[in-house]
Amino acid sequence: MISWLKLPINCEAIVIENVKITSEHVAAIDNLSLQKFRNDFIDLSLIEQFFETSAFIEFVNKVNSLKNKRWLCDSCRKTTGPKIVLQCDVCLAWYHLRCVGLKSVPKTQFYKCPECN
Repeated sequence: MISWLKLPINCEAIVIENVKITSEHVAAIDNLSLQKFRNDFIDLSLIEQFFETSAFIEFVNKVNSLKNKRWLCDSCRKTTGPKIVLQCDVCLAWYHLRCVGLKSVPKTQFYKCPECN
């Protein structure tokens, strides 16, 4: 999940070397990356250990501020709007069907976007 943030520091440094994510890092996270965390089924406390305390609070506040906003397509970066969209089951990114070369929703239970394939 840490890699979803697209931070300017190496994820290995965060996980292995115990480098903490700071408020400056949180300020640099774009909304497209943040929207992957706004799903209710993602437990943000699982990544709290990787943040400085104040940075984690800022991160949660940023994620919560997106709760009522429209999703952005990870490919074209436009709002998903009323069109049929698809969510990758690996990275949780949302896509317009046309943006991933599909004409209809796949019949599979598990979808992997082009980035995750």
